[in-house]
Amino acid sequence: MESVTNDTVYAAVEILGSCEQVDDEVERRIRSLVAEDLTMRRLVAFIPEAFGWVVVSHLPGGMEMSFPGFTVQEGGGPFPLTCEPIFTEAVKIAQFIFHNGPRHLIENIANRSAILGATNNVLNEGGSLKGSTFAWCVPLPASLYDQTRSAIPNVS
Repeated sequence: MESVTNDTVYAAVEILGSCEQVDDEVERRIRSLVAEDLTMRRLVAFIPEAFGWVVVSHLPGGMEMSFPGFTVQEGGGPFPLTCEPIFTEAVKIAQFIFHNGPRHLIENIANRSAILGATNNVLNEGGSLKGSTFAWCVPLPASLYDQTRSAIPNVS
C-alpha cells in the first residue's frame, strides 16, 4: 500500500471539494498527486466517506450509529475504518473544515458519500439513526488491508 502524506490528502480534498462531481479530469488531477492508480482510487473512495461521517455525526442521533467497517470487492472484511490511513486523516481534515470552513468543501465532498446518502434515506423515510448500523463496500482489493482490528476513531 502506497503511503500518503497528510499534505497529499489535503490536496485531494481541495480538488474534490472544488468540483460538484468526480469525472475523468478530477481523477487525473488526483492521480498526479500519487504514484499508483490504486492510491488515487483510495483517495476518491475514502475522502467522501470521511466527510459524510463527520456531517452525520453532527445530526441528532448521528453519534449513536454503529460503523462496523467496510468490505472490499473481493468479499474481504469488514475491515475497521482505522486500517485506512486516508480515511483517518480525512476525518481530521473534515472535522476542521466542518467547524471552520470553507463550507463548500464539506457540501461538495460529503454529498458524494454513501454514509450521508443512506442517512438521508433513513431520515426522509421517518426513521431514526439511533441504533442504526452502516457499512459499505469499497471497490478495492482485500490484499491492501491487514486483519488488525482496532477502534474506530471518534469524531466531534
